[in-house]
Amino acid sequence: MIIAGVALTYAAWFGFYHSNSSRSALTLLNKPSGRSKVTKLLSWVLLVLALYPCVLAFDIERGVAAWLALITTTGVLTMFIVRTHVNFSQKLGIASLIIAPFSFIFSSLGS
Repeated sequence: MIIAGVALTYAAWFGFYHSNSSRSALTLLNKPSGRSKVTKLLSWVLLVLALYPCVLAFDIERGVAAWLALITTTGVLTMFIVRTHVNFSQKLGIASLIIAPFSFIFSSLGS
């Protein structure tokens, strides 16, 4: 479940970073400002969804603390990866959206 949380928070931070048109290297997100608002909204949704695997892995009290730690850690790592490895960060951002649902499915099958 933590893999799903990491994937969701990385995708959220990736979306926040690329929602600004001056920073976006993706041509899909580099269009009008309406897409940047949708990207920011989806990023917020992904951050809130990342709370669910943390609460499932731990209880509600520890899950919220783990979620805050997860948000902080992935935020710092995302900014580092985006600044140093641009091509890798784009591939990892797309892969995180694919990994998150599969990790939910496999973790629910295992329990």
